[in-house]
Amino acid sequence: MNTGASADRLVRLETVLSVVLDISRRSAGCRDLNAFFPAVHAEVCRIMYARNFYIALREGKQDIFRYVYDIDEKDIPLNSDELVPLLSGDKSPTAWVIHSGKPLSVTAEDFAEREAAGQDWGNGTNAEHWLGMPLIDGDGNTFGAVVIQIYTHGSRYSDEDIALFELISHHIAHAIEQVQFTSRLERAIADRTQSLA
Repeated sequence: MNTGASADRLVRLETVLSVVLDISRRSAGCRDLNAFFPAVHAEVCRIMYARNFYIALREGKQDIFRYVYDIDEKDIPLNSDELVPLLSGDKSPTAWVIHSGKPLSVTAEDFAEREAAGQDWGNGTNAEHWLGMPLIDGDGNTFGAVVIQIYTHGSRYSDEDIALFELISHHIAHAIEQVQFTSRLERAIADRTQSLA
């Protein structure tokens, strides 16, 4: 038995548990998603390569969304206030994740195959490995996607990375719902208080 590998795995699992708890704790004390997203990004970076990270949220049931948080070393981050049409899944991997409600792993070879077939798939620089997870609410509806990607040639996320990112995405979705609910509740209370006054 390789005790070094076992010790490394235990450390990683402890870090994952810490990340999950920190995301939950931050969402409980947060009233502003703009402050919450960078904190979530930092937490994900603790357990895997996530220098390139974005969160896209759908606007209600409409076929539009916003890149509410976008950090990328190759492309200019998109304006978080800009509404973007939610294309069909064959036009964008982000749209595919949101429409399908399923995880998606795309490698450089996958992007190259589509380009060779004359299909545009997304707008930014093609990643060496692109990994997207749906953000699903308590009713089972997909309201967005969280994405990480690597540009370094030959780099790939491992199966364990993919499983961990899927786990973390569930906690991110729950945390976003909690922050949004708290924000709506506080606005409703403030509006009610003002109308009574």
